[in-house]
This record gives sequence, structure tokens and C-alpha cells, in this order.
Amino acid sequence: MKYMLDTNMVIFAMQKDDPRQVRQKITSHNGDMFISSITYDELMYGVYNSYSEKRKQTKIIMLNEFLTRVSILPFDEKAADHSANIREFARVPSLLVEDWSNVKTQKTSRKRPLSSN
Repeated sequence: MKYMLDTNMVIFAMQKDDPRQVRQKITSHNGDMFISSITYDELMYGVYNSYSEKRKQTKIIMLNEFLTRVSILPFDEKAADHSANIREFARVPSLLVEDWSNVKTQKTSRKRPLSSN
């Protein structure tokens, strides 16, 4: 299964006190993890504009290490047209939305089909 991570999930996974399960899940799917070029831009902007010089260097190293595990996909006009139409996703019968952000309270990630409601 392939996973597209958003900016919030990447930040959550990189936090010092993140749940181990999130990092293990990302590591176990090495090669099947993706971020969009927009997510990459948001991450780089955050690192370069939010920290002191010393902390910035640490965050750059962490981000670069994380980026070795994901592929960066382009986000062009065609992708924007499709992602803006949430009903388009509902056409894919096996598409699941997984919320990895609350693994502290769950033994497994919550999976639910994507609906058009």
C-alpha cells in the first residue's frame, strides 16, 4: 500500500516525543511513502523560518534524514484539480483514510473508507 503524508503528519512524526508507532509505521513502509512538492515546500519554509540557528541545523538534519524515506511527488494543475474534488476520491473502492495522529490512544490506526458526504 502506498501512503501520501501531509505536512502535519510529517511534523508529528519528526517531533521528539512522537509515538514510536508512527515512526515504525513510516519506516516499515520505506519506498511506499510520498509527500507532495507543496508539503516539501511547507516543511522547508518551517525549518528555515522558525528556529534559532543552532536548532535550525538540527531540524535540517532531521528533515533530510526523513526525506531519505519518502519520494516527493509534483503537485501540478492536474493534481490540484483532482484533489479539490473530494468526490473523485470516493470513486476508488479500496481507498482508505488512516489517521496516524492519535496512535497514543489506539493499538491500531483508525481506518475508514473515504466517503463523499
